[in-house]
Parts: sequence; structure tokens; C-alpha cells
Amino acid sequence: SGFENNFDPEVNFYNQNISKSEYYHEEELNKLKIEGLSIIHFNSRSLHTHFSQIKDLLRSLKYKFQIIAISETWLTKETDSCLELEGYNMFNVNRNNKKGGGVAFYVQKHIECKVIDSIVIDDIMESIIIEISFTKRKNIILSCMYRTPGSCVETFIQNTADILQRICAKKHVFVCGDFNIDLIKWEEHKLTLDFLNMMFNFGLWPMIDRPSRITKDSATLIDNIFTNICSQTLSGLLINDISDHLPVFAISNMDIFRPLHKEDDESTILVRWKTAERIEAFKAELLNYNWDQVYVDDTNQAYDTFLSIFLEVYNKNCPIRQYKTKKNYKRKPWMTEGLLKACKKKMVLYEKFIKHRTSENEDNYKKYKNKLSTAIRIRKKQYYDEILDKNRNDTRRT
Repeated sequence: SGFENNFDPEVNFYNQNISKSEYYHEEELNKLKIEGLSIIHFNSRSLHTHFSQIKDLLRSLKYKFQIIAISETWLTKETDSCLELEGYNMFNVNRNNKKGGGVAFYVQKHIECKVIDSIVIDDIMESIIIEISFTKRKNIILSCMYRTPGSCVETFIQNTADILQRICAKKHVFVCGDFNIDLIKWEEHKLTLDFLNMMFNFGLWPMIDRPSRITKDSATLIDNIFTNICSQTLSGLLINDISDHLPVFAISNMDIFRPLHKEDDESTILVRWKTAERIEAFKAELLNYNWDQVYVDDTNQAYDTFLSIFLEVYNKNCPIRQYKTKKNYKRKPWMTEGLLKACKKKMVLYEKFIKHRTSENEDNYKKYKNKLSTAIRIRKKQYYDEILDKNRNDTRRT
């Protein structure tokens, strides 16, 4: 991608041996060969509000991330049970006494893992820590953190250091989240440098080196994925406007899970082979078959024998075959072709805005986004009105 070339190179602030992150469109991400361990982090700014959009984005991706981390879930005990993601187990930690904050993991169901710790410090941070266990190799520890904006950075650094002291020994570690510490300012802000040095002391390096939150007035690097597995790790940011934070991801070439191949997006279907030639052959064999064994006095026995012969000849001439077919993730039925094209145009305007952060570009993007949201809402209502009208007299369907 050449998108990153539009940003000031000063954001490449650390060891030049670390692989650089890039900005990706969905189409570019779909071209990547993803194997090993894959993680994506979203700052959702209310998981309830943006859950449908996150699901739509994940479904549009060719390969499925094994670990999905979410910060700013804004969940409560009453609201976190209805946000299940098909094929994943959910683990989450919510704030105790205030709205906002909160972190969560979605982990693919075939991965054996457990929550080993969770931390909630009022007005400072939330963190959840899970461990993936193996019998003959190092376990993997993953943590998702969210630091409250404006909270004491020194306290956050100390608590994070206490967490890392417990989890980093002889383990592969990934720490992701929204830290609300702008790493671009490491040279001019002592506490940012203190935070980075603390992470470096535990052998953890940031995989994202480009702004993750971009507005008209600022471009900050506050969302990241730190790890002690830097070699052969691909990282990047996904251009998407689910929230005002770009999703960040890391793909580590670790031979620990079965590869995520295209076949994962395929399903096997059974189809009866019934061509005209097959059916004619079936009829011909039935006509020429010796049916003497069917002509017996016991009608039940005669029926069973006939059915057995019929099915045997049928399966022989028209066998069932297995076919692999792409899993088609059905788009929402109210989304017309025109609305889908409009969604693509909205993303073009969004990219233009974050590449060239002018008031005009921001205004064009926001106006188009608002008009599109209104059009989708109207079309959705029309769709359900049509369904209700069509089935007005069918109480079972309404």
C-alpha cells in the first residue's frame, strides 16, 4: 500500500529492524496469506452501537482473525450476554461504577484458552488477560488494556509493569489496546518515553508505528499491539470508519495453529448427480431388472424388497457427490446495490479526509455519511413494512 507515504515519516520512532506497519484497505488485506496467530483490535466506542458494523467488516474479510480484541466496550452485566459472535468464545471485563471503558476478547472456539486475570482500577484502566495453553511449546499470553483518558500515566505505567512482571516470564506475549498515550510524542513527552521504556524492559515492541486516530486537527498513535515475537510479524491498520480509531492488527508467523486457508471459507454440500443421461440409465436398469423376488405373498416383505432394489439402483445411477462451495455471507436484505455502492463511495471520502485532513474533506465525508445513514435507515424501514404488508393475513409469519 502506498497510503502510508502521505504521513510524516517521523512516526517511525523506534528500532529500524522492526517491521513497519502499513495502512490497508479491505481488498488489500484479503490478498494477504494469513497463517499462524492473527489478532485484530477495535476501539468500538460502544460495542452495542457498533457490533453490527464490526460483524459486517469481519464477514467481509477473506481470512478470519483468530483473536478479536475490543476496547471501550461500554458494557454492563446486563448487556454483555447478547453480543455473541458465531464461531468465537467471548471474555470481557466491564467497569464497576461508571459508564464507558471495558475490554473484551473474542477467541475462535477451536483455541483452548482461559482467563487468568482481570484488572479494573477505577478512573485508571481496565485489563483482561487470557492464556492459550500448549503441551510441548510455550504458552501464549494475551492482554487487552484500556487506559482512561486524562488518568495518571505514572499509575498506569506502574500497574502495567506489575501485570507484565507476572505474565512475561518464559511466555509469548501480546498486549493490545487503546493506551491513550501518543507514541509519536516520545521525544517531547517524558511519560510517553517512560511508558515505552517500561514495555521495552519486558521485551515488548509496538507493532504499529503510524497514527491510529486521525481527526482534522490531529493524528495520534494511541492504539497498538505490543509483542515479544517481532520476527516475521506483519502488522497494519485497516482503513475503516466504525469509530474514530482505526482497527489495528498483527499476524505472527507462528506454527502453532492450523493454517487459515481458503478452505475455512468453504463448506461441503451434498448434491445428487441427476443429469438427463443418469436418469435415463436409471430408468433403463429398472426396466431390465428381474423383479421376481418382489412377487411374494407377504405385502410388507414385497414392499421392503421393492424399496431396497429401487434405492440401490437409484443410488448406483444417480449417486450423491460432495462439492465444496464458498460460504456466502448474506448481505442485509435491505441493502440494495445502490446503497452498497454508496458505502464504497463513503469510504473513498473517508480515506481522502484522513490522507488530507482539511475542513472541506471532513465536511464532504461527514455530510455524505449522514445522508447515507438516513437512506439506509429509510430503506430498512421500507423493507420491514413490505414484509409486514405481504404477510398481513398470515399470523404465523407476522
